[in-house]
Amino acid sequence: MKPNKSRTMLTDKNYNYKEKNNLIRLKIPTIFILICYLFILSCYQMSGVTNQEIKIQNVNRSLMCPVCPGESIDQSQHPLAVQMRNVVETKINEGWTENQVRDFFEERYGTAVLLEPSKEGVHLVIWIIPIIIFIISFGALIFVIKSMLRKNQLLKKKT
Repeated sequence: MKPNKSRTMLTDKNYNYKEKNNLIRLKIPTIFILICYLFILSCYQMSGVTNQEIKIQNVNRSLMCPVCPGESIDQSQHPLAVQMRNVVETKINEGWTENQVRDFFEERYGTAVLLEPSKEGVHLVIWIIPIIIFIISFGALIFVIKSMLRKNQLLKKKT
């Protein structure tokens, strides 16, 4: 008996289709894992950055430029900000801690030079007030919603 040629071709096509489908099923997760790996790798901090450079950046981002409103010395291009960045770098390289450098600038320029106010004394109020406002607003929202639900229930009972 002769095998039916059209039937064998049909099964070959089905086999190739299944094989391709299986390859696609394998490729998609592999590509996804590869993309995730590359994303994580791109986010990984370069090992060439030293601990001192990180400290310098942290201090530069926490000090406000006295001349430029709302800008840190890290962002500002004003000559005073450039000088302040140089002083920060010098102090950190001399072995000063981040807090010592911030205190140094706070003594010279006052508390206005700090982008983040301290969490002590009068400045503590600045940190607490938003939390209190949020809690009061949330309580008021719950009160309004409950009163609206009560009114709806009373209206349903009347009708």
